[in-house]
Amino acid sequence: MNKNNKTSRFLLRIIISLLLPLIVYIIFKLIRPTTFGSLEALYIIFQQAMVATLISLGMLLNMTIGIWDFSAGAIVTMVGIILGHVANSFGNILIMIIATLLLGIVVGLLDASLYTITRVPSVVITISLLLMYESFASTYKGGLGVSIAKELAILGSSPWIFIVSFIMLSVMYIIYNKTKLGFGARAIGSNEIVAKSAGFNPKKIKFYSFFLAGLFYSVAGLINLSYGTALSPGKNMSTLELNFNSMIAVFIAMYLSKQCNPVIGLIIGNFTMKLLSAGLVAAGVPGTMQKVLIGVLLIFFMSFNGAKDNLKEKQADFKNYNSIQNS
Repeated sequence: MNKNNKTSRFLLRIIISLLLPLIVYIIFKLIRPTTFGSLEALYIIFQQAMVATLISLGMLLNMTIGIWDFSAGAIVTMVGIILGHVANSFGNILIMIIATLLLGIVVGLLDASLYTITRVPSVVITISLLLMYESFASTYKGGLGVSIAKELAILGSSPWIFIVSFIMLSVMYIIYNKTKLGFGARAIGSNEIVAKSAGFNPKKIKFYSFFLAGLFYSVAGLINLSYGTALSPGKNMSTLELNFNSMIAVFIAMYLSKQCNPVIGLIIGNFTMKLLSAGLVAAGVPGTMQKVLIGVLLIFFMSFNGAKDNLKEKQADFKNYNSIQNS
């Protein structure tokens, strides 16, 4: 009987977790039954969601702590452009992978060092980094963008795009759920003072969180270049577009955390956002209105998760008050 109950609860959690993308799919399938939602289109949408998922993985620890990183899109674009020139110079995928890891280490160390040493709020420091990375990409090799041959872009096609994504998902799953860094990030996100008294070092955890984000963004840059085979530098904060869908996906993952692990929730969140974008295009919604909707969704999930956190704090305060009264 217990096994049946566990199985039923497990299946229920799966159904609830998949409810959001299912609702989005049904709505747009009803609106555009002939032009939206074929199996082939869903497969392409799922492929597109992999780049955004890699970006979300880089954001996960930071956002769990309460750190905002607006430089992600600029890093992904800059790394992709540099890797494109590396690919054209050497014509070797292995060298591209090595360069990806080296760039991830450099960017991760730079971001982590600047944040922890300067102690400037994350919003300010990451927007400053965004402008720096966009400017660098706009001047690197003349700032004309880059394209690579298809044989050098195999990591952006099936099955490699899924293999790379699965490896990175597995790495973050272990870090988030099985390591002191993951436990520390969640503890600091809940209450930094309590986490510090429990033996966690907030400064150290924030440093490693930023460092790992740089590595994941760098891999996302490689896959982003490989998927599209061409990239142009972003200007005037245009790379922020890459951030927002991934941020919403993190909020969706946090919302689904009671039903599934947040790392798994990132896949669901990013697939939902890509499904939504494809549905809006199929429905003929202008690009400007799509951005408005994304902004509304970001505000909604931010406020919803904020309301949940406030409720948890009030419940904790109420329990503490009761325990004091009873003692």
